[in-house]
Amino acid sequence: MITPQALKAKDRHLFNLLSSSLPLEYSLAKELVRKRFSTSADYQCERDEDVDLDWSVDLYASTFPFQSTTSLNAELDLLVECKYRRPGTVWLFFPDPNRADFSPFRFGGTLHCIDQFSPYEVGVGDNLEDHYPLCYKGVEIRPEGIEPSGKRKVVDDVELKHGQLQLQWAIPKLIDEHVRSALHSLNFGNCDDLLGLFFASLLVTTADIRVAKRDFDSAKLLTTGLDAQSLAVPAVITRIDRTHALVQHWVRRFDGITGLNAEKVAILTKYRADILKEHDFDSPTRLLRDFAVGNSATYLGSQVLICTEDAFASIVDELVASVKVQMRLRRRLNKRQMDALSADLQ
Repeated sequence: MITPQALKAKDRHLFNLLSSSLPLEYSLAKELVRKRFSTSADYQCERDEDVDLDWSVDLYASTFPFQSTTSLNAELDLLVECKYRRPGTVWLFFPDPNRADFSPFRFGGTLHCIDQFSPYEVGVGDNLEDHYPLCYKGVEIRPEGIEPSGKRKVVDDVELKHGQLQLQWAIPKLIDEHVRSALHSLNFGNCDDLLGLFFASLLVTTADIRVAKRDFDSAKLLTTGLDAQSLAVPAVITRIDRTHALVQHWVRRFDGITGLNAEKVAILTKYRADILKEHDFDSPTRLLRDFAVGNSATYLGSQVLICTEDAFASIVDELVASVKVQMRLRRRLNKRQMDALSADLQ
């Protein structure tokens, strides 16, 4: 294992370059482009109480994975935060101890879809939550001999939590941009521009990811070692709770949203209720109200998929495949109904 102490002085800047996570970020960006995503760096996310700090997610990526001959029918957006960790570093997670019916995790909450501002309702596909461990909490364990800077301990969750928070705080902006674009299209009766938005938050690391076994025994850890009491995995799903500051940020971000094109939102809501049989609690009108009072902070952006660099490409493929399945199972307005909706929106 190469450590900073073992490097020659002239090579340490290269180690520091890797530690910046920029090479990792660029590698992931190129992989996304190969998969027909459009990418951009440093997706800014405002934090009202930290106006002087840089709060941004490393990568924003967008694609249209389900295309018909006449229109683009869905958008998939990914927010990707990158964490290069030195060789030998382990991210250890502990599985959710709750029974499934009492777990705070939401099935379908990692790859989320907002389809209320589209002329269809997506179907239910495989949930990512069925494929990866749902984890209660995680911690970073750096190898012996690599001391963190300042007063940080060799074992902590600083970078892990920071990455999750970056992603959580970026979600309101992502949704706000999508919703305002949809409201603009409604104003002009452009139904073909009304797309469902699928989105997911990914934290990608070069660290090894391990999950403690269900029978993990801390009393035996010093004698058995970590490997005997944990399993190596490519990815986990974690959850981070909302804070009062985050709820207030949602409220400020969506201030006045319920009054924008309210008459035309009501028209779309009625069409979805009459034709798609959508319940009121899932309607466009109700969703805007939830945004405006911060209720959405409870479930939108709270779940993060954390994966290794090696697993990233296959996970992106899985996300794209899931969108395609849900879109094939969608229920939608037919052409006559679409034409009628467009006419009513004019």
